[in-house]
Amino acid sequence: MKDFLYYVYYMAVVHWESLYAYQAEVRYFILTALLLIILSIGFVAVLYSRRWYLLSREKKWSALKFRFQFFIYDALVERSKQEVLSSTDLIVNKFKQHELKSGTEKQLMIDLMIELKKSFSGNSKKQFQHLYICLGLHHISIAKLTSSNKLEKIKGIRELSEMEYHCEALEHAFKNWQSCPDTLLADEVKLAAIRSGSIHMLYFLYYQKEPLSQWLCLQLQYHLEALPHEKLPRLIYWLNVQETSSIVFVLRMIALFKQVAAEHVIPLLNHPVDEVCMEAINTLEVLEARQYVDVLFNLLEVEQEDVKIQAIQAIGKLGNSFHANLLKSLLRQQAEQVTFAVKAAIELIDFKDSSNKSTHYSITH
Repeated sequence: MKDFLYYVYYMAVVHWESLYAYQAEVRYFILTALLLIILSIGFVAVLYSRRWYLLSREKKWSALKFRFQFFIYDALVERSKQEVLSSTDLIVNKFKQHELKSGTEKQLMIDLMIELKKSFSGNSKKQFQHLYICLGLHHISIAKLTSSNKLEKIKGIRELSEMEYHCEALEHAFKNWQSCPDTLLADEVKLAAIRSGSIHMLYFLYYQKEPLSQWLCLQLQYHLEALPHEKLPRLIYWLNVQETSSIVFVLRMIALFKQVAAEHVIPLLNHPVDEVCMEAINTLEVLEARQYVDVLFNLLEVEQEDVKIQAIQAIGKLGNSFHANLLKSLLRQQAEQVTFAVKAAIELIDFKDSSNKSTHYSITH
């Protein structure tokens, strides 16, 4: 019994000493667990606070946007009996004093005006520029052009061009940034120059060395089509550029807008690049330059089969029976595709002649 008690006492002492040996590790473990719990609570609190901040800010901007929309509507359509100031000026002066205080609010107004302007037309659309200037928002956009941040420059250029505000700083950007090494900035300037109807639109074509991307060509075409007819540039001035894709683009735009330029296109029929030559043929065809059909016959002697076929197809669409008889001499060509194109061109001319005769007969009888 005595030995058993000694054994129990011995085990108790050993157990206590082992617990004492691990006391420091247990303390560290508990402290670490508490620290992790505190950090987790802090992280959740930060996430919740951020979410609350974003929601409150979104709610605030939604309310501001709603109020700004009504302000713009009032400034555009309201009428006043005041003789000294128009209703627009009265509303603008009141709004400048009480509403547009921070730069963020002014930027919201600019973005909203650009967005709403697309839904208006006529005099109401022109009023946006007046409102933009009266609120002094053009100074904010101009200041962005001097920013070292590329995205700020792009935003400023876009705002000024969308609001159709012309200034020396913007024209300087159009002239000097269209060929800058930064592709993103350069492309935005090219499109903005067209959008604003600048005299420097398409200025970059003189210095273009790399082929135009398909995306840029589509964007340039879209913005050119959006221009009023009187603001379209005379595209013949860019027919003497050096880069191949640029010449092709200009020819396509001449054909698209049907600008009278056939005599300026003729020299390109002898261009050393087949793509340019074929595009020139297509342009003459679209412009219905029937007076230059005889010139197309000179291309029937070239070695390039694609160019020859393109010329034959154009002759078929623009020529008459006299030209059909000249084409018959090509039926002995060995190339099957050329022979097929000649037959199709002759049949097309014959069909047009027969249709014209039928029309003439029905009119006279």
